[in-house]
Amino acid sequence: MSATTVTGSGSAPTTTSTTTSTAKGAGKVVAGRGMSPEQRAARLAEVHEQLAEAVAAAATDAGWRAWLGAAARFREYSPTNQLLILLQRPGASRVAGYRVWQGLGRQVRKGERGITILAPVRRRATTTSTTAEGSESTAPDGTVPDGTVPDGTAPAEQSTAPTDEQGAGRAARALVGFTAVTVFDLAQTDGDPLPGPPAMRLAGGEAPAGLWDALVDLVEARGFTVGGQDPTPALGVTRYATCRVDIAPGLSPAMACHVLAHELGHIAADHQTRQDVARGVREAEADGIAHLVTTTAGLPGHVTVDYVTGWTGGDPAVVRATAARVVTAAAQIIDALHLDDTPTDPTSTGATPGSGQLEGVSA
Repeated sequence: MSATTVTGSGSAPTTTSTTTSTAKGAGKVVAGRGMSPEQRAARLAEVHEQLAEAVAAAATDAGWRAWLGAAARFREYSPTNQLLILLQRPGASRVAGYRVWQGLGRQVRKGERGITILAPVRRRATTTSTTAEGSESTAPDGTVPDGTVPDGTAPAEQSTAPTDEQGAGRAARALVGFTAVTVFDLAQTDGDPLPGPPAMRLAGGEAPAGLWDALVDLVEARGFTVGGQDPTPALGVTRYATCRVDIAPGLSPAMACHVLAHELGHIAADHQTRQDVARGVREAEADGIAHLVTTTAGLPGHVTVDYVTGWTGGDPAVVRATAARVVTAAAQIIDALHLDDTPTDPTSTGATPGSGQLEGVSA
């Protein structure tokens, strides 16, 4: 087992490694500083074992709801890392690398055990052409294709063709694999208080000003109209044949926004052309997208999907693929709503939501 444990206040963390298993199917293993190939492989293998455990937990009603909560708190991380954070420290609120906390005037307490997550590794490539067979790719769930290197060292860099703006022969950065890194939760640190977003005070049933209109604009931008028929007994329905979204009358402003965000989730997840996907999966995707969008906008969480074991069939691949689509579609909507125009979390690494990028995180 490999873990980062703080052994002294004010100094860099010490990484201790004990090999307990052999890496199997860990993907492309990239060197971690100060570790032997065997230690690196063992650390990656342990992370993958933890991930399998976290995915299995998310395939339950309570586990899925818990993941949605983590996804709302850690939107800058991939679903894979959200699950890993949730498994290792369920109550985590903000996470950052050791030196990031120091830069914010806070110190990780002595003896605190870090949270291990995965970060992409990119290296420079200077060739000017590539083929489909030579291109690096990333699966929807954030993993890379199998390509384990026998000795655990970094694989050969893939060629990446530069754009016109880059210029021929200019070095580009290509994804070559993932490595395990360590972050710590805010509750594991002491020091200066962090600035936070202003508290939003909404009376029961109210919604943030302008949210309904903004959601309507996004629905209409995708070629649908809002209103026309009462969808009762349903609260909302998306009619693909007529490109219309109907929302039940008489809902509170907050609930109306939740329902409209849910229907927008169906549209954003391309359910019109994915009718072969089980209805339970489609509802889970729309519900998760709506949850992330509305909680980011300041509304309380509202999760309605149950019977997760039914629509997943107990298949971890379904859980990870569904989570990835939720995060990706929600991020697109949140960007379009400009909800992140004014960052308020100083621990954010600036990574693209769902990308798994963790620039600035100290291993």
